[in-house]
Amino acid sequence: MAGQVQRLIEAAAHPRVRVQVLTFAQGSHVGMAGSFGIFSFPGDPGGDISFADTMAGSLFIERQAEV
Repeated sequence: MAGQVQRLIEAAAHPRVRVQVLTFAQGSHVGMAGSFGIFSFPGDPGGDISFADTMAGSLFIERQAEV
């Protein structure tokens, strides 16, 4: 586990990476069901896009209210 934490620290140093940690006290979170990411494209008027990888398959979410 120490190696995983070290890798997160290294990744967080990158200017385009943000690492966020939730405590168990926060309860369940949609991200616990699988991996996800939020992609931002500078200068794109369409806004951000989120990607979720679930047991049912992959999902791209483009509606800003849902991202």
